[in-house]
Amino acid sequence: MVPYLIKSKVEDSLNKADILNVLGRLDGFFRPPLSSRVDLDSYSEKLLSRAEIDYILPDGREIAGLIAYYCNDAQSKVAYITYLGLLPEYQAKGIAGKLLDACISRCKLQNMHEIVVYTDEMNEKAIGLYRSRGFETSVVSRDRWCKGLNSIKLQKDLYA
Repeated sequence: MVPYLIKSKVEDSLNKADILNVLGRLDGFFRPPLSSRVDLDSYSEKLLSRAEIDYILPDGREIAGLIAYYCNDAQSKVAYITYLGLLPEYQAKGIAGKLLDACISRCKLQNMHEIVVYTDEMNEKAIGLYRSRGFETSVVSRDRWCKGLNSIKLQKDLYA
């Protein structure tokens, strides 16, 4: 097992360059690439300023993956996972599950009632991960992110 730390942006000095570096390194692993849907520089800035971020630092080196989510809607009490990515060499080691667990815990601390995430309906690894943590499929929609691709909406009731 690779030694690693899971850290939060609130307890460390995470910066835009760190986020942009991770997004760039993981870009080609998304279908379609994230950069075809958003400007990575602007998205990095948005995540840093508005999202909660938990990330993995293997051996204290460069960030190898992160989860970013919004859990600040006090009215609807619905949190949204906007990004979860992990370099291939760190996959299938339980690390993505630990990142998702950190997200779930923080959302509960922020008194959210539900977490929602959308992913490509063909991304079986992601769907399996979310389902393993109690997320349930609610909707399949076409062309949400990219023409011709279907996305699946998964949601978790935090107090079921």
